[in-house]
Amino acid sequence: MAAPGAPSPVRCVRCGAPGVWHAQANQWGCDHCRDLIGGPPQFPAPYAVAMPPGPFATQPVPKCPRCWGDGTWHAQIGKWGCDRCKSYLDPAVIAGAQASAAASDAGLKVAKFLLWLILLIALIAVKVALRSHR
Repeated sequence: MAAPGAPSPVRCVRCGAPGVWHAQANQWGCDHCRDLIGGPPQFPAPYAVAMPPGPFATQPVPKCPRCWGDGTWHAQIGKWGCDRCKSYLDPAVIAGAQASAAASDAGLKVAKFLLWLILLIALIAVKVALRSHR
């Protein structure tokens, strides 16, 4: 069992939320999914994380386009993968998803600016209308 206040060593396989120990069931559970995850914790032996070779070593860790979790380098097959989604990350898909996210961020900023501008104009119009009624 994890110490109080410490991060949970177990994560839900469905939603990725931290696991909570349920003593009556003697299992870990996910309070978000309302599902049991598994038995008592079995901590794996510490292992060295393999880093990607060559040109990949200087690049930032890619994000999964589905869950936006950090990618993991799988040295056995020489590919990036997402441990949460249980899939491999294709570099072309990752680059496309990151580019579309950057483009949508720019559109979001423009939309916010326009909404603030409309709100400001509406407030000025209300103030002018109130002054003309005096």
